[in-house]
Amino acid sequence: MTPIGAHKFKLYRKHGALNQQEIIKVEVGRNEVSYVSTMGKVEYRVIWTIDEVNATQTSLSQTLYLEKSVLTSLAKVISSVVQNAFAGNLQVLKHLCELEEVA
Repeated sequence: MTPIGAHKFKLYRKHGALNQQEIIKVEVGRNEVSYVSTMGKVEYRVIWTIDEVNATQTSLSQTLYLEKSVLTSLAKVISSVVQNAFAGNLQVLKHLCELEEVA
């Protein structure tokens, strides 16, 4: 990953991905974080929404939008890839939250 501007990164992958390289722009809102991917075979937007359920619980949801309508037929193909990536992200977030709780 190479930073190329404010909140913009160029990602390179060796194998195992639909996009071997892409530009990711990170946008941060009040209760959401968005990744906007361009310059790859599949252009997409992923929005993570974070909501407080109560004092000890937080809800995290993910929504994927394919930006090019020609590629919408790929949604079923990439859904498992996205689900696996999201599961990995949740594990990292869980670990981070556990560290925060201890500190």
